Amino acid sequence: MKMNQEAQAINQLFGEHGVRCRVAPPPQSYQTSAVRVYMLERGQGVTVSKVTSLADELDEALTSARQEPVHCRFDRLPLCLEVPRPDPKPLLVVEVLKRLHNGRQHLDLNHRLLSVVGEANNYAQADCILLDLINPNSPHALIAGTTGSGKSNLLTAMAVSTAVLHSPQEVAMIILDPKGIDFPAFNRLPHLACPVVTEPLAAVQTLAQVVAELERRKREGVSGPRILVLIDELAELADVAGPQVESHIKRLLQVGRGLGIHVIGATQKPLASVIGSLVKANFPVRIVGKVASVDDARVAAGVSGSGAERLPGKGAMLLLRAGETKRIQAYLLPPNHVEVNIERIGNLWRGVESPGWRLPALTEEIAHIPVSTIAGPNHAQSYPEWLRDMVAEYVHEHGKPPSQKAVQRAYQEETGQMLNWQFIKSAIADGVAQVDDSRVTQP
Repeated sequence: MKMNQEAQAINQLFGEHGVRCRVAPPPQSYQTSAVRVYMLERGQGVTVSKVTSLADELDEALTSARQEPVHCRFDRLPLCLEVPRPDPKPLLVVEVLKRLHNGRQHLDLNHRLLSVVGEANNYAQADCILLDLINPNSPHALIAGTTGSGKSNLLTAMAVSTAVLHSPQEVAMIILDPKGIDFPAFNRLPHLACPVVTEPLAAVQTLAQVVAELERRKREGVSGPRILVLIDELAELADVAGPQVESHIKRLLQVGRGLGIHVIGATQKPLASVIGSLVKANFPVRIVGKVASVDDARVAAGVSGSGAERLPGKGAMLLLRAGETKRIQAYLLPPNHVEVNIERIGNLWRGVESPGWRLPALTEEIAHIPVSTIAGPNHAQSYPEWLRDMVAEYVHEHGKPPSQKAVQRAYQEETGQMLNWQFIKSAIADGVAQVDDSRVTQP
């Protein structure tokens, strides 16, 4: 379906509902790599809310016209209608990075810490958006979005772009990846201050070590290479070990900017109940992809009426910073291209001593951290019997085993410690076996 045909269908629907509004012709209306943007011209006295109230009706009309599901979205400044393209074109970050690296001398990299976020369009003019973490308005960023929103891929592209633009002596990276899926290849990245962390407990300890470095810098009045902490699935960590994660990250967010420490976190569940006050004021930059509901959109974006719940996914994002909301399309680094690009980055910085900062030993400076945490891991040789019995009772009641997170939380609440994950898995397996054995022996 061509744009002029789709514009006629939109105008027809406005007319059927008695709303004096029409689609502006090109070049005011234009097409980007991912969406069609129809600028809207309202008649005198027609309110914006009267136009935007027809979102569901427009969904139905365009779905019928295209014979495939269509979810459109209004943008208010200026008023326009975004409709996903039937043939979206991916934006490959590698092509952008080649141009940026060749023009590094014009980017003032000595006074900036840059990461490539995405592409914005203004009347069909594409603009590459760079996030400067040294800028006082953007020292930390939160990425939120459901599965399929492009959240993890954006985090990957941001990490790769920072590594291309800045040497390992300028920035040291720490990657926390509880899923253990998207970042294994990054272990070969020369900028890493430690191997990619996949265990939630190890992630908590790693954050404690970064806080120790922060406190050392603050106490001694020194700076050092920039430290960039990237956290995939922030909610996953908060769900397993909320108090520690929240206290450590909050400290980094509140004090880190002036001491050269920056955080980019990603979360699939932008719920206030999950990540608490972390989301409220400490992430000045929000990058929001498609979310499940209006409430999720409000919490993730920090403002009401963003329309993030109507984004089409696949890299469609809203960038919110310094009171401004900008619609962007995130750049794509296909998973099968990650490894080869990490190898290219290694070759790019070959001969450069790396990294400029290493993660200190766990015990170093930890006593000076002014935060409240629970005790470290339990070094017992196995799990306590009551934990297995608790699992068995849960299976009896619900007909299925509890999650590993739920069992860890129960142990944590009872003992004030965390248990090695292999013992958590053993407790669940033995609890299930106990129930099965009792059923077999029943007459």
